[in-house]
Amino acid sequence: MKELPIAFAQELANKLGIGVYSLNETLSFHSRNSYYTPDIIIYKAETPYIIVELKNNYSNQERLLNRSFVEISRAQDYFKIEWSILSINDKDFYLRHLNEKIEFYSNIDEIVHHIRSKVFDKEEPFIGKDHIEKDYIEYFKSIVYSTVDKLPRKDHIIHFLGNLKSTDFIVNDGYICFVPQKENDFFKSLLVPVIKGNICRYTSSKSLFTLLRSGKQNMLSLNCMNDISEIDYADKYINLDTIILNESIKESNNIFILSCCDETMSDDLMMWRLYAQNAEGVNLKYHIYTKYIDYEHFYLAKISYGQSADSHIELELIQKMLEWSDNGIHFKFNKWMIWKHFFKSYHYRYENEIRLLYYEYDESKVTETIWIEDDNSGIYSPMKLFDIRKMMQSKYPLGLIGIKLGPRNKETVINKIQIENMYNEAKVRV
Repeated sequence: MKELPIAFAQELANKLGIGVYSLNETLSFHSRNSYYTPDIIIYKAETPYIIVELKNNYSNQERLLNRSFVEISRAQDYFKIEWSILSINDKDFYLRHLNEKIEFYSNIDEIVHHIRSKVFDKEEPFIGKDHIEKDYIEYFKSIVYSTVDKLPRKDHIIHFLGNLKSTDFIVNDGYICFVPQKENDFFKSLLVPVIKGNICRYTSSKSLFTLLRSGKQNMLSLNCMNDISEIDYADKYINLDTIILNESIKESNNIFILSCCDETMSDDLMMWRLYAQNAEGVNLKYHIYTKYIDYEHFYLAKISYGQSADSHIELELIQKMLEWSDNGIHFKFNKWMIWKHFFKSYHYRYENEIRLLYYEYDESKVTETIWIEDDNSGIYSPMKLFDIRKMMQSKYPLGLIGIKLGPRNKETVINKIQIENMYNEAKVRV
């Protein structure tokens, strides 16, 4: 991959306050039995915004300009992309607005100024990354500090704030948000990440047989939650508008969970009764493979429970952040649809749940999917299957290392031996 397109895209995206680009793989244009793929697509609000082509070591500039811009303009107009840029020999820049003529510029700052001028003419909010001032950060810190003493993980939040810099934010299109890694860091400081050791899962014997028979761990979508009210608990607490049912179902079909608990709870009678066939089921012991917890596809953390029936301090902080406004600019969490599922009501605090969450999106479809009818709810739901016999291939972060029979199992002596035989035959050890 050429370094120049990357450097150019980074500089242009940063100056425009967009900060997201894709290298020659997102957009292809089919015309007369040939495919056109630009060097770079720069995005604005998740929509292709600028096509970028960079051409070097060309002597016949006029011929190249005419030939290349025919191709670029056709793609730009077809896909309704706002801008296109052709750079020739690192010094001449040709800029075209959708359905308008080509204009020449000598440097990237002139391009940024022209794009911004065009946006302001259309009366659209457009505040670039270089407009982030220190007082924004200090004001943000003041919101967090106003709550920090009440937070269970006070020291972690203070550490997070102490490392906060202006480059950790993006301001654009009427909102301010963290860059992706910093948003993950915020929630990891607010919650309790689980990064090593072993965890347990209470389940039915039927679930165990399915796992050992196939060698695949299943994860159900959020639509199959035992208590469906969990899905929008956090949204309701912070008074966010609930999305319409159709969109809610689609969103939940992309998020899959596995509910576990700390290894110290492997003999908890309440958990046996509630989640393992009234103690006739099993408790599965997993080892955590930290390198696969990437906070892009897989997330693993302890659930945050409310402090009382009418108080959840962490969510109250998030609500304050989302209610903040300055001259029409609001704070936004880009991954709220994921992180909100690590907050639950005070009434479930006895579970001490450790939740593994898998987020499915177009670039991460690396698993097998089947559809099922849930035994309890009757809801039809997608289920992801991860091959735990091939950890390197599936990159699944949990490896099955032990099985414990429930205290009410009818044939404990015989079944312990049989489970060991099934376990060895399944070859699920890593």
